[in-house]
Amino acid sequence: PDLPFVCGQVGQWKEGYAAFNKMIVKQPEQIRNLEVITTEGLNNFDSAHFDSAAQREMGKRYAAKMVELMSK
Repeated sequence: PDLPFVCGQVGQWKEGYAAFNKMIVKQPEQIRNLEVITTEGLNNFDSAHFDSAAQREMGKRYAAKMVELMSK
């Protein structure tokens, strides 16, 4: 139960993902030691995948959130 965990939203380029993304960001209210990264501003290269630059940015966001969790 004390294991830190970081999850992320899915792509914001699909309107069908909007409700799911809203649900994802609320999960830390229910799950202890959980942080969420947003995918706001990130681009895709096809209908389902983030492009290379977006994947690198997500890695930075995941790392920053994990550092934040580990410092608590």
